[in-house]
Amino acid sequence: MIRLIKNELFKIFHKKGIYIIFIISLVLSAFINILMNIDMPNTLDDTIYNNFKQVVEEYDRDNITKDEYYVQAKMSITDYELRHQKKEYNGYYNPEYYYITSVIGPLYNTYYSNLYINNDTESAEMNKKLIDEALENLKNFNWRKQIEVELKEKESEKEMCSDEDNCLFTNSIEIEVLKYRLDNNIPYSFRDSSSVLDKYVSDYNTYKDMEKDESKIRSHEDLLEKRQYESDIAHTKYLIDHKLIKDNFQSMSAASVFVSDMCSISMLVVICIVLVSSAVVADEFNKGTIKQLLIRPYSRTKIIISKFIATFITILTFIVLVSIGETIVTGLVNGSFNTLFEPVLIYNYNTHSLMEFNIITAGLLKFACVLPEVLIITLLTFFASTLFTNNGISTAIGIITYFAAGLLKSFIDLHVAISYFPLVNWDFNDYLFGSIPACKYLSLTKAIIITVITIVTLFVLTLVVYKRKDIKNQ
Repeated sequence: MIRLIKNELFKIFHKKGIYIIFIISLVLSAFINILMNIDMPNTLDDTIYNNFKQVVEEYDRDNITKDEYYVQAKMSITDYELRHQKKEYNGYYNPEYYYITSVIGPLYNTYYSNLYINNDTESAEMNKKLIDEALENLKNFNWRKQIEVELKEKESEKEMCSDEDNCLFTNSIEIEVLKYRLDNNIPYSFRDSSSVLDKYVSDYNTYKDMEKDESKIRSHEDLLEKRQYESDIAHTKYLIDHKLIKDNFQSMSAASVFVSDMCSISMLVVICIVLVSSAVVADEFNKGTIKQLLIRPYSRTKIIISKFIATFITILTFIVLVSIGETIVTGLVNGSFNTLFEPVLIYNYNTHSLMEFNIITAGLLKFACVLPEVLIITLLTFFASTLFTNNGISTAIGIITYFAAGLLKSFIDLHVAISYFPLVNWDFNDYLFGSIPACKYLSLTKAIIITVITIVTLFVLTLVVYKRKDIKNQ
């Protein structure tokens, strides 16, 4: 058996397609990381800008009644012109860019609405004063001063608040985040660091009004939403408490890429699975080498089992190498190798607390949860290859299966019958540490039973078909 497995591995690893897919995955990873780390101006391009100017001119020239589209065009033009005044105003990650789009832009929108739609000149004048003040702040932009002013306002609000419980819950979080920004030099911007802190405050404000006693929550959607907020808040609080969020914080770090690759099956991995699984049997029949193999002192059962084991070893190796390769590429591009030594956090819904794992343990744990998906796609393609002895047909079946899973998941809430398909039950990450799936019809018990039956059935069918396969015409 071991010799058979070695021979199969030798043949599989001589296929150029595997190495091509591996190289493509690394190139794509590098390309995505480079794009995410370049502070490219995210601007309204000149063509759209000119189109908006033309729209405004036509409205004004023809005395067309002003509407929301006119206001949107006016605001977009103003936003574009402000961001092109200075180079630093136009870099997507710059605080000035954020200030223009998130503070000045909405002020102009309100101003134009009051002026042209509501015909409320008094309110428009008040808006104009706020705009002038904001523009003055932009000329002498000091993000620390802006946050210091906001911090004083929040602290004053907290002191004056009559609803102590609500103030302690909400304002304390906002004050904590503002102080964290000042202490760790994190201005308001579109960087991941700022977005994570903003989301933390927003999540807290939403979560405080949710029912905390899960036994009282009747809707599956409400329970799922509550748990998601709970998990997100716990994760961010850990990062804040351990001062892990810096201005260069990357949500797509070396560690996150490794764990993500180990807990999800990408299209490139599926291509590798079907490429190997479809060829390992079909090639023997198409090339006529199956006769030479069967005259050896091995039973058909041993031969097909050795082929499957070799296929599975190859796929596991590919997944691990792709995960390691993309992790290295990500670390090189954004300098996040340090995250490999930080604990990977997984929320335990049973204890309502975070669990810390090293990156290897977390990766293996996550991979174990998608192992049923790998097995089912491999076995299905393997079975099709054995049945049809045709690479094209078996490859198509494997890829169609992968896409069909996503399609079925999008319709699973429409009918309970879809919840019995193996393709919607093969990802056990949905149940890790008390987690629940997005669909109310799914359950861990159902997933285990359906997955085991599917794997055993496909394996037995492959054995039966291979043992009865006629090779006289090969």
